[in-house]
Amino acid sequence: MWKEDDGFSIVLKMRVGNSWKWVKHQYQCPNVPTEWTKGSPRIQVQNGSLWLVFPLEKYVPATGGIKGIMSNSAFRTCGIDMDLDKFIIIATVLETNDRGETTEIARHFINQSRHVARRKRDLGQIAIKMRQAKIVSRGFAKSRWDSITAREINFSRAVSRELVEFAKHWKVDVISFEHLGNLRPKKGKFSRRSNQKRAYWLKGKVFEQVKRIAYQDYAIVTTRVSPMNTSRLSPWGEPLWRGAKFPSDSLRFEGYQSGAALVATADGYKAHSGLNAARNVALKAIKRNLLEATLNLKSLK
Repeated sequence: MWKEDDGFSIVLKMRVGNSWKWVKHQYQCPNVPTEWTKGSPRIQVQNGSLWLVFPLEKYVPATGGIKGIMSNSAFRTCGIDMDLDKFIIIATVLETNDRGETTEIARHFINQSRHVARRKRDLGQIAIKMRQAKIVSRGFAKSRWDSITAREINFSRAVSRELVEFAKHWKVDVISFEHLGNLRPKKGKFSRRSNQKRAYWLKGKVFEQVKRIAYQDYAIVTTRVSPMNTSRLSPWGEPLWRGAKFPSDSLRFEGYQSGAALVATADGYKAHSGLNAARNVALKAIKRNLLEATLNLKSLK
């Protein structure tokens, strides 16, 4: 039990001898933002010192969920695509009015190539040591594995915060991801499988962190949509050409090279494959409740 907490001192009910007494304690803590309130403290004794651990609570107004948000006259949706092939995380913001007219108002690219290159280097070194050791016991290369894990966690937090702040800056109401829960690494070399496994873990972790941070800090709702045809179709449902270099002849916009960075259609639509996927991810979230939504990109073609 506690009372009279003024931010610098608190009175706690403690067992002293054979009786309970109110004892006043002085304490120091960082400033708590005004939108957060401290809950009932927990007492923790560590190395002979008394620590007070306060849970922090924040009131988040009800949003009414996806349906409630998209019933408004205008709202904004942020579609996010984590391009595992080209090591780029792409976010695009679409604004939709009550007639379903949708326009793109912002884009954001996050380059994760340095992080991926460092992960691949460490996994390759572990694979070399495993080949040299021949017999691998439990805890083999533990310090290197721990280093990789710590970097993945830190990177997921940094990317999640950057995405949420981008959404907040553009006053986004809904953040949309692809639902890729069944990803499995392909059979192959140890280092390649391990890299894919951690890339898939990172994709799921970023979604979890964004969902928590966005709602907790800014009351922004996060959802996931089906990944079907997000990379194979344009935002208007047309089949895409995909390759590494745009052909000069519009009649040659046929074929699909998986993993290539560029997509296009014969009528003049050209885009980065990840940006096209991010647009489709946002549109799928919009069309759940607004089927007549259409994307207008005439000025960007």
